[in-house]
Amino acid sequence: WSQALQEAGIQTYLGSSSAFVVPSTGIGDGFSEFESGEKAWPINNMESMLPPLETWLSNVGDQPFLAMLHVMNAHDPYFAPDAVAGTWIDPDGVPFPENGSSEAQQDSIHQGMNTNPTDTRQGVIDVYDEEILGLDQAMQKLTEMLEEHGLLDHTVIVLTADHGETLGDRGEPMFGHGNSLAHEQLRIPLLLQNPHLTPDVISCVASNMDTFPTLVRMMG
Repeated sequence: WSQALQEAGIQTYLGSSSAFVVPSTGIGDGFSEFESGEKAWPINNMESMLPPLETWLSNVGDQPFLAMLHVMNAHDPYFAPDAVAGTWIDPDGVPFPENGSSEAQQDSIHQGMNTNPTDTRQGVIDVYDEEILGLDQAMQKLTEMLEEHGLLDHTVIVLTADHGETLGDRGEPMFGHGNSLAHEQLRIPLLLQNPHLTPDVISCVASNMDTFPTLVRMMG
């Protein structure tokens, strides 16, 4: 889909903080600029990804563009950006290593669920909520950046995800996903802001597969 847009004269940008989203996968094909997960970005900090995007937007000028940010804020390994850490839980009281790998966190959380399940579960939920708060603040900075560049009033913004987390709500493991068909994992946010459309809530079933054709129609 990015190749189709590029062939139509649309400037394309992809930025990712995931170590799995790298040029060797071919996922960057069709993007004229690719800031990949090989960079030493803080994995759970979307704000660090905004300056390269802003530089690219300045060079694009008035040309039509598609910019995609693949962020890992609300994802394991769980740790909140510095700006929001401590909002719901004392950083010194987090019951797992926040600077550890996913594997290290998984082992620690599994052990904590055996010895102190109440505090461990609440600790994971609190840090996860702080990750979401950090993402929310980063989205605000993104919209402010678009406004400063005079782009907000004619830019469509889409916020979505590929999965959710149950965080033990239904007895599943506290760490990870793909272990359940519960709604908490399957139902994802799909928010679309178009300055030319009246706000509405769509009640019919939709999925991420609908996103690209919807954007193409909006772009004419």
